[in-house]
Amino acid sequence: MFIIIACAVLALDQVSKWIIRAYLQASDSIPLIEGVLHLTHVRNPGAAFGLMPGARPLFIATFLIVIVGAIVYWIKVRPNTRWVVISMALFTSGALGNFIDRLWLGKVTDFIDFTVIDWPIFNFADVGIVTGIAMLLFWILTEPAEMPIPKPSSLEGHGGSDEPG
Repeated sequence: MFIIIACAVLALDQVSKWIIRAYLQASDSIPLIEGVLHLTHVRNPGAAFGLMPGARPLFIATFLIVIVGAIVYWIKVRPNTRWVVISMALFTSGALGNFIDRLWLGKVTDFIDFTVIDWPIFNFADVGIVTGIAMLLFWILTEPAEMPIPKPSSLEGHGGSDEPG
């Protein structure tokens, strides 16, 4: 499930950014719903909301640290809760989508522009990151500690005990 969701979100992100770069010049805007939702091509050299422009090496290092942390968590804990698996897939694919832009272009392509509110322009990778983190925080705050799924062999024979006799 992790691979399917992560690949789908990454593909949606990268294909949509490619289409925007191919058909809109930087700063061009096309209204989808006038006064509400526009496609506006922005090249963001900074972090979320355009913060810290020019800190590309810091963003790349941060991405690598976060991804290594997620991999270590995945290997050690082996999350078995769908909610956690989905949240990690969304976050990881979003982070990877923006990382690809930073490596390849030096800037992140943003284009989803809710003009009805004063909100920064964003992309599908950002949606994955924010949704994944929000889901994970919700799970941490509302669910008990994750319990490992017992192995079928430990439930067979001997009344569920691994002890002989």
